[in-house]
Amino acid sequence: MRAPWVVDRALRLWTEAEGRPRFLFVNLMEAHLPWIPEPEDLGRFGPPGLDVEREQLEVLGRYLNGGRPAFAETAMLRDRYDEVLTSLDRSLGRLLDGITQKGADTVVVVTSDHGESLGEHDRFGHRNSLDEEATRIPLIIRGPGLPAGARRDAPVQLIDVFGYLAQSAGVALEPGLVLLDQHQR
Repeated sequence: MRAPWVVDRALRLWTEAEGRPRFLFVNLMEAHLPWIPEPEDLGRFGPPGLDVEREQLEVLGRYLNGGRPAFAETAMLRDRYDEVLTSLDRSLGRLLDGITQKGADTVVVVTSDHGESLGEHDRFGHRNSLDEEATRIPLIIRGPGLPAGARRDAPVQLIDVFGYLAQSAGVALEPGLVLLDQHQR
């Protein structure tokens, strides 16, 4: 399911539940293969290609069988990835605009499950790597008690996000549950 379709449905669910406590989890998959940008973004950073999905599968298939993409092929993969992230960014912006319009107290978390190697260290993908390209992921949180624009350099784990969300919703944590952030104080 493409991000514009997912965002349309998510915003509809969000609006239908207005006036009640809401929780919305949205998983946008455009950054996963195949990287197929929206038509207005295809060719934004490189030649549009004849068959976007086939060109990626051929190059990455060769890589998985021990081959190395040529410089131009690596550049093409990076262009497609940037194009699909441009499409994804537009959909994410529409989602964020829709859920934050009326509620200044809305907590928003944007993160990813992994990064992506695009030729760095002679790797592509994210499966067999603990390189920074695969492990350093975005985590953006907006909500009560968090100053706008603040940055934190210390590592954060998803359990910390859980603790913040539970606290923001007024949900008590189970006895004995220790969050990473509590150890750093």
